[in-house]
Order: sequence, then C-alpha cells, then structure tokens
Amino acid sequence: MNIHDAMQAAVRELVLNNHIKHRLISCYLKHLQHINEAELPTALRAELARIRLVLVAAEPLPGETNVQATVRKMSIDDAERLATDVVTLASDIAKGSSQQLSWSDDSQALVTRTEPRARRLAGRKVTPMFALQEG
Repeated sequence: MNIHDAMQAAVRELVLNNHIKHRLISCYLKHLQHINEAELPTALRAELARIRLVLVAAEPLPGETNVQATVRKMSIDDAERLATDVVTLASDIAKGSSQQLSWSDDSQALVTRTEPRARRLAGRKVTPMFALQEG
C-alpha cells in the first residue's frame, strides 16, 4: 500500500462510529505503524515519527500493546488532538499529491511540476450559480 492509500485508510478509521480511543488504537495498529517514513519528505517524516512515538509511550499491562496502554491513559481531549494531528498529516500528504509533487533524490526538497491554480484558471469565463438557475 502506498503512503497516500495508507493515510487515507487511517483517516477513514478515525471517522468510524466508535469511541475516539478505539478509533485511534485501530488507526495505529492497522495503518500508521506500517507506513514507511522514507516515502515522505523530510518535513513530514518528523510529524509521523512524533505521532507514532506519542502513541506507544506507555508501558503496557499484561495482555495489551503499548498503543493500547498509551491511549487508555490519554484524556479524551488528548486523543482528539492526536486524531486531528493524523488528519492534518494526511491532508498535508494529499496536498503534495494533488500538486503532483516529487522529491529530488539528493536533497529531498519538494518540487512542484504544476502551475498555480489561479494562473491555470485566469481568463476563463465563470458563470455564477444563480445565473444558471434563472433559466
């Protein structure tokens, strides 16, 4: 699974109809722990590493994983903030993908290959929605 698909699946896990703590545990166990950080640009690697470290910080009780122990000890607010961080990371990755970003092998710098949206749309005639409805 590539990075974009993995992050999309992680976000889908976070929006299911379960308790936030259960969703966060599932998101990590099914998706986040399997992501290869090398597929990300340097700036996003640090954020993924931080999220993963936060999720496995606690010592588990017998029969549970580090992530289960960590999330069990979190407040609801902390769990919601961390889930928001995962969604923000996924959004940052998606933004890079939608702009057709690539990474140079030697510097890991982001290089855009598309022109800005405003320049692409310049000069196009735009019809307001209310004008279409008046018929």
